[in-house]
Amino acid sequence: MADFINGVLRSKSITPEERKTAQKRVFEASGNAVLDYISNGPRYPNWTMGMQATVASLVSVVEMFAEHTSSVDLDAHPEKFDLGVIAHTLRGIRDMPVDISGYPGKYETVYWKTHQNEHRSILTQDLFSDEEFAGIQDRVQKELTVPRELFSEIVVHDSVFDREKKNGFSDQQIFSLSPLHPDEVILVHYHGGGYCYECPGAYRRSMVDVSESTGYRIFVPDYRLAPEHPFPAGMLDGIEFYFHLMGLGFKPENIIIMGDSAGGNLCLCIIQILKRKSAKQPRGVVALSPWCSLTPDKDSYTKNKKYDFVFASTPENPLNPSRLYVNPGVPMSENIKAMLNNPLVAPLHFDFEGCAPIYIQGGEIEMLIDHIDELAERVGAKEVLIKGKDHPGFAHPHDRNIYEKYYGMIHDFFIFQDAAEHYSAIQGIANFAKKLDNEHKQ
Repeated sequence: MADFINGVLRSKSITPEERKTAQKRVFEASGNAVLDYISNGPRYPNWTMGMQATVASLVSVVEMFAEHTSSVDLDAHPEKFDLGVIAHTLRGIRDMPVDISGYPGKYETVYWKTHQNEHRSILTQDLFSDEEFAGIQDRVQKELTVPRELFSEIVVHDSVFDREKKNGFSDQQIFSLSPLHPDEVILVHYHGGGYCYECPGAYRRSMVDVSESTGYRIFVPDYRLAPEHPFPAGMLDGIEFYFHLMGLGFKPENIIIMGDSAGGNLCLCIIQILKRKSAKQPRGVVALSPWCSLTPDKDSYTKNKKYDFVFASTPENPLNPSRLYVNPGVPMSENIKAMLNNPLVAPLHFDFEGCAPIYIQGGEIEMLIDHIDELAERVGAKEVLIKGKDHPGFAHPHDRNIYEKYYGMIHDFFIFQDAAEHYSAIQGIANFAKKLDNEHKQ
């Protein structure tokens, strides 16, 4: 997660004054956290000094941009705001690429276009026929019919790159979206950020780690962000990428989709669309701290706020990410409340029977954990507590769906390299991939 902080501080999208302010806040927050650790010990028993300092630094950055967003002039009508102004205030936590020079991995950026294969034909307007979507039908039609160009980063660990070079593949082939051979298995990671911020480049180091542990090439697609591109833009970009890969020759059973936070939400939406249209499911789904409900109405949002970095306001706040995502600039109403509970927005409410196997990771003390617990219960996954650096293997290896809760961890903890549980989480992903591979061969 230190990568996120460094990415913000190096972002070309913030002004020198904003960078100076952010640097000062991070320095003060991390310094105070270190002093507190030395004086009083860890804030949670398994937190390292580095973990404690990183969390404090991240909170300071999140608060800075939350203050910037809250300072947007809403006049006497808080529901009326300029989408461009809102997006401008978020730019520093959208453009935050990580420098991995010196790290044992490589990446390239590849552009692709939507609406160019027959697999996407299942994306029809009837998916959005629920009454609460009646007011956004023009937006839905535009999203379903207007082509667009997007990009994906392809990330590989040096060991994967060297292996494929020895297999005779060129750099260009390794960093293309096409399969290297008919049965290649890949992992697609959809980034988090409340559908409003972050970017593929923020995950480079973690995706190098995932590539090393799984032996796969990792594809990290971009998708458009709210409020400029509200629901269902980001979700449709995500499933369009899945269909694009199929159009290039990847078999659904050779694609594992993974996502953190809003990216986990996106993965769960992809498989429910596939189920509703009786289309082939991917090999499996990895949901990391999934944002499966967009309403912060559980005790964990209050109880764990003192540990976590998530900035969660109520949906009544027009600047809440869930509001910016579903229908920005529209006054709160019963219809918006219904949208927030629709399974295509809040997949917690979907029946996943018959969907791809799901592996869920949650942080024991993250603010979203009560909803993640509910999701696990809904898919019939038994909770197992994971502690320490070494992943112990699955306690219920024959179960279709797996749920692991990581001791002392907060939201998106798999990115925190200062935490021992970062390493067991990455290995857990690899173990799930091996489990799927063994099941596929049977």
